[in-house]
Amino acid sequence: MIRGYMRVEEAATSSPNVRIMFFLFLLLYLVLGIICAVVLRRLFRHNPAEVELEKHLQSTEKEGPAS
Repeated sequence: MIRGYMRVEEAATSSPNVRIMFFLFLLLYLVLGIICAVVLRRLFRHNPAEVELEKHLQSTEKEGPAS
């Protein structure tokens, strides 16, 4: 791994649980990614970016030019 200190054979793990943990973390991140996508889709479906931009533009027009 680091030149002169450890070889790759010494750094590699021989634990039988590495594969199980890999797939559990993969499943966890897949579930979190799906949840994130669903939440964002619902957020933008109920509050489109165009509406939010229009509200922002109207509020800045009411305030007038910056001094």
